Amino acid sequence: AKFASIDTSITEPMTSQDFYRKLITLNQFIRNGHTNIIPNENFGSAEKILPLEVYWYEDQLFILRNNSNNLRLVPGTRIDSINGEAAAAVFQELADLFPRDGFNTSFPEAITYRAFNEFYISFKAVPDFYDLVVTQASGIPSNIWLPAMDQEEYNDNRRERYGDIHYY
Repeated sequence: AKFASIDTSITEPMTSQDFYRKLITLNQFIRNGHTNIIPNENFGSAEKILPLEVYWYEDQLFILRNNSNNLRLVPGTRIDSINGEAAAAVFQELADLFPRDGFNTSFPEAITYRAFNEFYISFKAVPDFYDLVVTQASGIPSNIWLPAMDQEEYNDNRRERYGDIHYY
């Protein structure tokens, strides 16, 4: 049914990015971790990103590393919402796009938190600013406007603050 609905929804020419966004939703229905839908090499590569690395824990999204220029955001801060959407719902929406074996969710979740900022611009939006609601250790939520950051500045801040970190 999902294949048919995608087929009937394509009624006019579209960009490769829009086509990819339609097809990637099939991963959660195929349920084969060895099957993936891969975009062209330029997909989302030149955009500004959310300058945070995140971690998914107990159905909540937390800041793992802050690569922004706002040094008040500390690791361990919970992200409650991103641009008006519940952060947990955004995370789950992105994780649902990735391959998995059967109903296993650990692989898509691990991939999503490792590249959350890139996936956000690829599948949600490319904002100039991120409107975040965060809760730090005090337990009091606060609004933060965080400018999007180009990849070069992001990488420079990351290396300066955390050294060379590799996930794999």
